[in-house]
Amino acid sequence: MCDLARFDDAQLQGEAGLLTAMRLLKHIFRRELKAKLIEALRPVAERLPDEQALERLKVASIYLAQTGRATGKEILTAIEAATEGEKAMETFLDEWMREGRKQGLQQGLRQGETELVLRQLRRQLKRLDGETEARIRELALAQIESLAEALLDFQTSADLEKWLKKNMAKTKTK
Repeated sequence: MCDLARFDDAQLQGEAGLLTAMRLLKHIFRRELKAKLIEALRPVAERLPDEQALERLKVASIYLAQTGRATGKEILTAIEAATEGEKAMETFLDEWMREGRKQGLQQGLRQGETELVLRQLRRQLKRLDGETEARIRELALAQIESLAEALLDFQTSADLEKWLKKNMAKTKTK
C-alpha cells in the first residue's frame, strides 16, 4: 500500500489509465477533488476515441458517480474540458448515453415483467404475502421470465414456494 497523498500530482507517473486512477484515488475524499478532476481525467481523455481509453473513462466516471463526490454534470464538464471540446467527447457522450439507455430499458423491462408476474400470481393464488413478493422482486429477468411460464401450472402457494426455493438456490450457487 502506498499513501498517494504524500506525492505531488507531477510525481505520479505511469500509463494513462494508471495515472488517472492514482490521481482520482489521491483526491477522491479531498475538498479539492472537483478542482483536480480535469487534470485527473486528462491522461485518459486525451487518448479518446481509443476503445481502451473510452472504457477507462467510463470506469472512472462510474467510480466518481458512485462515490457521490461528483455529479454526472460535473464529470461530463471535466471530461469535456480535459478533451478541450474535441470530437472525442462526442464519442464518450454517445457511448455513455447508449449505455444508460440500454440499462434503463433493461431495468424497465424487468420491472414491467415483475409487476405482471405479481399480478398473475395474486389472481391465480388469491393471496401473496409481502415477504414472497419481496423475494420475487429480487429475481433476475431470466428468472422472472421462467416464473411467468411456471406459474401457469401452480395450484397453491406451496407450488410457488417450491419454485422459489429451487430457483433462488440456483442463483446463490452461481
